[in-house]
Amino acid sequence: MIKGIIFDFDMTLVDTLEIGHKIFCEMERKYGLNVFSLSERKVWGESRKNFLSAVWRANKHKIPLEKINKIHLAVMDKFYKNCRLKDIEVLKFFQNHKIKLGIISNNSNRIVKKVLRMPVNRVIKFDAVLSAEKSTDNVSKVSLIKKCLRRLNLKKSEAIYVGDHIMDIIAAERVDVISAGIPTGLYSKKELKKHHPDLLINNFRDLKKYILVNNII
Repeated sequence: MIKGIIFDFDMTLVDTLEIGHKIFCEMERKYGLNVFSLSERKVWGESRKNFLSAVWRANKHKIPLEKINKIHLAVMDKFYKNCRLKDIEVLKFFQNHKIKLGIISNNSNRIVKKVLRMPVNRVIKFDAVLSAEKSTDNVSKVSLIKKCLRRLNLKKSEAIYVGDHIMDIIAAERVDVISAGIPTGLYSKKELKKHHPDLLINNFRDLKKYILVNNII
């Protein structure tokens, strides 16, 4: 029986694909950082520590890492301020049926909490929110899923992990929780399918249907 759902944050729980492009533009055009030479697929979905290091290397080590970090946080503050949770009515359904909800993210703890505190998003109460405690923490999705399961007091068999990235599917497989791939990020449904997620969904409504059809609530 499924008792909890753990969501990846960026491009899964909130629509940040376009925001990511805007952040790249701002960092390059306003602050003069070379970021467009980076492969989005290689740096998005990585920890912020790895992303910042990639930007530092792309700029030939000329700009201090801490300055790049401050620029990135400032730009994220600007563009994340109006982020809405996806499919809030479906999230309410899960919440009303006593399904525990968790979030894991490689994004900054400060950014994740800022989004969740927005009035439009406060209607959903997450039981566990785990992200990089420090802006340069390098944490794996595997360790975050394991930690989230402990916070939610769930067994592996009682949880579904939903993510848009290939690494989300791989992490769920390593932890041995049910994986649900969702093509709302950089990877198409066909590309995600190659990595054999337990479920392939188009949106959270599909996840709701799966739970109802399987009579697990």
